[in-house]
Amino acid sequence: MEFSLRQEPKESTPKKRLNGWQRIKEALFIVGLMVALFTYVALLTYNSADPSWSQTAWDGPVKNAAGAMGAWLADTLFFMFGALAYLLPLALVLGTWVFLRHRDASEPLNYTILGTRILGLVVLFLTSCSLADLNFDDFWYFSSGGVVGDVVTGMVLPLFNVLGTTLVMMFLWAAGFTLFTGISCLLSLTRWESGYWKALTGFWRKPGVKNPKFILLSTVVETMKTLR
Repeated sequence: MEFSLRQEPKESTPKKRLNGWQRIKEALFIVGLMVALFTYVALLTYNSADPSWSQTAWDGPVKNAAGAMGAWLADTLFFMFGALAYLLPLALVLGTWVFLRHRDASEPLNYTILGTRILGLVVLFLTSCSLADLNFDDFWYFSSGGVVGDVVTGMVLPLFNVLGTTLVMMFLWAAGFTLFTGISCLLSLTRWESGYWKALTGFWRKPGVKNPKFILLSTVVETMKTLR
């Protein structure tokens, strides 16, 4: 009987511990989640009677669940961005995920895409604040679009009037959405239109359902008969 002295190669086990840079990134991501959650709690439990830089006549305990710091933070964000302040925690979480998520060696950070995403996010917030300022009522004693919406609307409104400003902001919002997400609005619209017409064509082909063109033609013919 022969015995083999050759040792079988051991399977390489993945590392269970993070290296130095990975530890820093994960710690920063946890801090970003904490800041986003704290901001969200402060915004949801905002009370106009709490002390803040826009509220000086204060007497009594702080009612904000995030404390005095949360009251100041919520008041500042509402003053700056209006109702769009509720979206800031989500934007913060997305930003920390894009910057700090783990990437393989074959997936380097693309600074061109990163720059377009940052630009798209800025355009989205500016146009959204302006649209909110134009189309929604104020809440508490804050503008619906905040100071940012007031400034953007004040710059564009004298040039395009209300309807023109709304159209300009809607199209710029679509451009910012494309820059931020990489989703083509024109391609999505084309696909939606194609699906709509396919569904409508399938409905016309059902038994007992007339094509709208023939319905319109028969209506015109009947109208001409009655006029005679």
